[in-house]
Amino acid sequence: MKIPPFFSTNALSVFLKSNFLIISFILVMSILPQALSAQKNGGGNGIKDMYLRSCTEYIGNGIYQATFSYENPNKKEITVSEDGSIVVSSKGNKKSKGVRNFKPGNVKKAFIKQFREDESVEWTVIYPNGKEHVVIANANSSHCPDDVSGFIFPVYGGDGKYDDLIGSKLGSLADGTAGENPSDLIYQIDNQQRVLIEIVPNTNRTGDVINRLQSSFYGLTTGNFLIDPADILANNLPTVDVSFPINRLNDLNKEFELINFVRPLYQSLQNKGITTTQGDGAQKTDAVRDAYRMVINGEIVPVDGRGVKIGVISDSYDKEPFTQESKATVDVGNRDLPGTAGIGNPDYPIPVDVVKEFEGPIASDEGRAMMHIIHDIVPGAELAFYSGIESPREFELGVQGLDLAGCDIIVDDITFITEPFFGLGRVSAAIQNFTGTEGNAYFSSAGNFGNDGYQSVFNSSSTTPATNFLSSATDTRAHVFGTNDDGSPDVYRRFRVEGGKVYMIVLQWDEPLASQENNLGANSDLDIYVVDDQGRL
Repeated sequence: MKIPPFFSTNALSVFLKSNFLIISFILVMSILPQALSAQKNGGGNGIKDMYLRSCTEYIGNGIYQATFSYENPNKKEITVSEDGSIVVSSKGNKKSKGVRNFKPGNVKKAFIKQFREDESVEWTVIYPNGKEHVVIANANSSHCPDDVSGFIFPVYGGDGKYDDLIGSKLGSLADGTAGENPSDLIYQIDNQQRVLIEIVPNTNRTGDVINRLQSSFYGLTTGNFLIDPADILANNLPTVDVSFPINRLNDLNKEFELINFVRPLYQSLQNKGITTTQGDGAQKTDAVRDAYRMVINGEIVPVDGRGVKIGVISDSYDKEPFTQESKATVDVGNRDLPGTAGIGNPDYPIPVDVVKEFEGPIASDEGRAMMHIIHDIVPGAELAFYSGIESPREFELGVQGLDLAGCDIIVDDITFITEPFFGLGRVSAAIQNFTGTEGNAYFSSAGNFGNDGYQSVFNSSSTTPATNFLSSATDTRAHVFGTNDDGSPDVYRRFRVEGGKVYMIVLQWDEPLASQENNLGANSDLDIYVVDDQGRL
């Protein structure tokens, strides 16, 4: 995975397990000074005492990180029961599992846990003989030394993988470990402390999920839904997008009979445009307009897009703040757009057909900027707009809506990271249905991430990779990226990061997505672990 260069002491590995769908890893980096504290605990029954340790560092945004370590002086690995290694926050709503397999020797970074300043984190280990050992970390614990501290930190709390329906990202938001300012890469939060989420129902339970959300228990109204519930059902959409109270997120974990999983509704990524249309001259369309003519209804007219309607899917059309006249009205008066508002554009009087505008109070009007370019190149074409930035389901309906509005061409500038990378999704199917009509064309300016990605058929390692957090007794296998100089398999994919920046890593693989067809989803489970040169998580 290629990321801008700075330094490269960390590496990326992909491991194969079971029963999970898609994971994206958000990384933030920081460099902090630290020190170490220790606590000794007894063993018994012939097992030498183990040492459990914790240290703490402040990672920014109101969040602390506890690093738990241990020393096992025994010559063999010690394994405790499923419930024999538990991590509990003093203010969290759930327990999580700590390390169960204790390798021989000193393991300086067994696992990490994020917490708020007013919290403490308690790690309890129960030996096979029943003896209990506890270590506690809080904001006043000893600072972690350099050989324990990392320089890449998550922008939200959590242990990476959750069995809960709402997952680690929404779980950390519910528990208050998403920071004082939760990352807008992950969360879309309004001023009423509601977050946009997508709920993937169990097969054939979409109607039941909607009814449950609108019941007296949750009390949501039609206004909480990004897409009207009637339209969700009428279009057989597989996912319910809803603005949901943060303080009720953990309640969704109880809805396992109705819900497959829940995740944040990620913002789309936009390929920003410019309003100065250099492309008109570069592609010689200005010369075409001057040199050629065509006949429409017996009249000789310029080749300027007449008889064609072009639809744009983007964030908004006319939502930028204004004082006297809206920005779109000013553009029409300046003849940057067609229409008759204000002074008007008498040569091209048909106004933009706004099929659906962005429903929020403010947006960047990137859609209107795209229309500036289109109107410069083909001023005779009619224009239409649909806001499809908030959700893949909204995007899908946007393609259908512009088709019904009579568009011959549709363009967009949007990428959704949860849409399938392999094969066709519902948005792709809607586009193919549109272009299936003779004369229709679709163009996407969604950016090109090909040079920032990695793709391969999974190549399994023969054994469990050596790390400080995976037991050698598990059947976990790593993807082999290549061969080391000594002929051994290379399970690391090195990448570089730049200090002070936030990165998102998205992982997908070629299996069904439950969010596309309301089915069970993938059969196998791939996970990304970010580790250093010593294999420490």
